[in-house]
Amino acid sequence: MKCPRCLSTEKVKDGFVNDRQRYLCKSCGYHYSTRQKGKKPSYLKRLALFLHLEGMGYRPIEDLIDVSNVSIMNWMNKMTTQLKPIKSDRQRIKTIERENIREIINKQKDGKMLLISLNDNKSEIFYIK
Repeated sequence: MKCPRCLSTEKVKDGFVNDRQRYLCKSCGYHYSTRQKGKKPSYLKRLALFLHLEGMGYRPIEDLIDVSNVSIMNWMNKMTTQLKPIKSDRQRIKTIERENIREIINKQKDGKMLLISLNDNKSEIFYIK
């Protein structure tokens, strides 16, 4: 692992903070710690929860947010007792092709729609009246 400041590989161990190993760079004197692996942003967990509650399966959620279905299943299992009473009994989320979005929007003139766009490190939700 290289120093984030000077990119030197000369380092010494420098204790622990929050159960993570800290290092001291010999070249520039910078203190840094290792990044915790596997931590996903909380917005992905909220989105996975929303999709799961709407009846979507783990594998389709995996394809959508690019997180393993096992991780999603573990997130949901931690909340199992709270989720059962509020989980939808049918899948209300539909998959459509990108080319058909305009057609779907034009068909739904009287209803409202929610469009969720997922990008790297950023998701946007559009409310269509």
